[in-house]
Amino acid sequence: MDKASVLGDAIKYMKQLQEKVDALEDKLAKKSTPLPEIEVRVCGKNVLIRIHCDKNKCVLVNALSLLEDNLKLTVTNSNLMPFADSSLHITIVA
Repeated sequence: MDKASVLGDAIKYMKQLQEKVDALEDKLAKKSTPLPEIEVRVCGKNVLIRIHCDKNKCVLVNALSLLEDNLKLTVTNSNLMPFADSSLHITIVA
Protein backbone atom coordinates (compact mmCIF):
# COMPACT_ATOMS: atom_id res chain seq x y z
CA MET A 1 0.00 0.00 0.00
CA ASP A 2 1.24 3.44 -0.83
CA LYS A 3 0.91 6.52 1.39
CA ALA A 4 -1.98 7.98 -0.59
CA SER A 5 -4.18 4.91 -0.16
CA VAL A 6 -3.36 4.69 3.57
CA LEU A 7 -4.29 8.37 3.99
CA GLY A 8 -7.46 7.86 1.96
CA ASP A 9 -8.51 4.91 4.12
CA ALA A 10 -7.74 6.87 7.30
CA ILE A 11 -9.83 9.83 6.10
CA LYS A 12 -12.72 7.52 5.16
CA TYR A 13 -12.56 5.86 8.61
CA MET A 14 -12.49 9.26 10.38
CA LYS A 15 -15.60 10.33 8.45
CA GLN A 16 -17.39 7.12 9.48
CA LEU A 17 -16.47 7.74 13.12
CA GLN A 18 -17.73 11.34 12.90
CA GLU A 19 -21.04 10.12 11.47
CA LYS A 20 -21.39 7.69 14.39
CA VAL A 21 -20.63 10.48 16.87
CA ASP A 22 -23.23 12.74 15.24
CA ALA A 23 -25.87 9.98 15.31
CA LEU A 24 -25.19 9.23 18.99
CA GLU A 25 -25.33 12.93 19.91
CA ASP A 26 -28.69 13.26 18.12
CA LYS A 27 -30.01 10.20 19.93
CA LEU A 28 -28.83 11.56 23.29
CA ALA A 29 -30.37 14.98 22.62
CA LYS A 30 -33.75 13.37 21.91
CA LYS A 31 -33.64 11.31 25.12
CA SER A 32 -32.67 14.07 27.51
CA THR A 33 -35.69 15.90 28.86
CA PRO A 34 -35.56 19.00 30.98
CA LEU A 35 -36.59 18.76 34.60
CA PRO A 36 -40.13 19.90 35.35
CA GLU A 37 -40.74 23.26 36.97
CA ILE A 38 -42.46 22.63 40.31
CA GLU A 39 -43.91 25.25 42.65
CA VAL A 40 -45.37 24.31 46.04
CA ARG A 41 -47.26 26.63 48.38
CA VAL A 42 -48.56 25.69 51.81
CA CYS A 43 -51.44 27.57 53.44
CA GLY A 44 -52.63 26.05 56.71
CA LYS A 45 -53.60 22.45 55.97
CA ASN A 46 -53.78 22.99 52.21
CA VAL A 47 -51.03 22.47 49.66
CA LEU A 48 -51.04 24.01 46.17
CA ILE A 49 -48.74 22.31 43.69
CA ARG A 50 -48.04 23.61 40.19
CA ILE A 51 -46.07 21.53 37.72
CA HIS A 52 -44.96 22.63 34.26
CA CYS A 53 -43.41 19.72 32.39
CA ASP A 54 -43.00 18.02 29.04
CA LYS A 55 -46.02 16.09 27.82
CA ASN A 56 -45.48 12.50 28.94
CA LYS A 57 -47.82 9.57 29.17
CA CYS A 58 -49.40 9.12 32.63
CA VAL A 59 -47.65 12.14 34.19
CA LEU A 60 -50.78 13.24 36.08
CA VAL A 61 -51.53 9.72 37.30
CA ASN A 62 -47.93 9.34 38.51
CA ALA A 63 -48.01 12.70 40.31
CA LEU A 64 -51.32 11.95 42.01
CA SER A 65 -50.28 8.48 43.13
CA LEU A 66 -47.01 9.86 44.50
CA LEU A 67 -48.86 12.48 46.53
CA GLU A 68 -51.50 10.09 47.84
CA ASP A 69 -49.45 6.92 48.35
CA ASN A 70 -46.03 8.22 49.36
CA LEU A 71 -46.81 11.58 50.96
CA LYS A 72 -50.23 10.54 52.35
CA LEU A 73 -51.94 13.69 51.02
CA THR A 74 -55.60 13.74 50.03
CA VAL A 75 -56.01 15.38 46.63
CA THR A 76 -59.11 17.59 46.59
CA ASN A 77 -58.71 19.09 43.11
CA SER A 78 -56.49 18.62 40.08
CA ASN A 79 -56.34 20.34 36.72
CA LEU A 80 -54.29 19.50 33.65
CA MET A 81 -53.95 21.90 30.72
CA PRO A 82 -51.88 21.34 27.60
CA PHE A 83 -49.47 24.18 26.95
CA ALA A 84 -48.18 24.54 23.39
CA ASP A 85 -47.82 21.20 21.62
CA SER A 86 -45.40 19.48 23.97
CA SER A 87 -45.94 20.79 27.51
CA LEU A 88 -48.39 20.33 30.35
CA HIS A 89 -49.42 22.67 33.15
CA ILE A 90 -50.73 20.73 36.14
CA THR A 91 -52.32 22.29 39.22
CA ILE A 92 -53.08 20.12 42.26
CA VAL A 93 -54.72 21.08 45.55
CA ALA A 94 -54.29 18.64 48.42
